[in-house]
Formats: sequence, C-alpha cells, structure tokens
Amino acid sequence: KVCPQNLNVMGYVLKANNGEFQATVDWSFDCINCGLCAMKCPADIAPNLIARYVRRQYTRLSLKPSRRLRKRIEEIREGRYENEWKEVLAHLG
Repeated sequence: KVCPQNLNVMGYVLKANNGEFQATVDWSFDCINCGLCAMKCPADIAPNLIARYVRRQYTRLSLKPSRRLRKRIEEIREGRYENEWKEVLAHLG
C-alpha cells in the first residue's frame, strides 16, 4: 500500500513466483523503482527488483531485436558518432 504508482505489488510478485511473466510485466509496467515496497515488505524481499528483472528478461528473451537498434549499434561500433562523443566529453571536463 506504499506504492506511489498504486500498483498491486503483492499481485505482481505472486505472478512472478508462479512463472506468469507476461502478467508480471503488465502489472509492474508503471513501477518507478523507488524502493518503498522493499522497505515495507513483510517478507523482506525487494519487489521492485523482481519486477525490474522480470521485465528485462522477458523483453530480452521474448521480443525480436529492432532493426533500427541493430543498425545504430553497428554505426556506433564503426565510429560514426566519435566526434559527437568527444564533444559531449569536452563539456563534462
């Protein structure tokens, strides 16, 4: 009941525990990872981290990689954005 997003935290933890990963993703989608649920959890677990892990793994294993993402990664590896990166770093130092 401490969730600022009004999520059913116990519900999505039970979904994750039962292997219902799509439901866990759906139920925890609006989680902002504030950690309030972890501080108040009577079972001494971190529900926000469970949600984050399930969402990451579900996405990694279930969704096809974007063609645009693959293209952008290739451009980065080829050094296409080196000048822009150097400019960003120059402003930090």
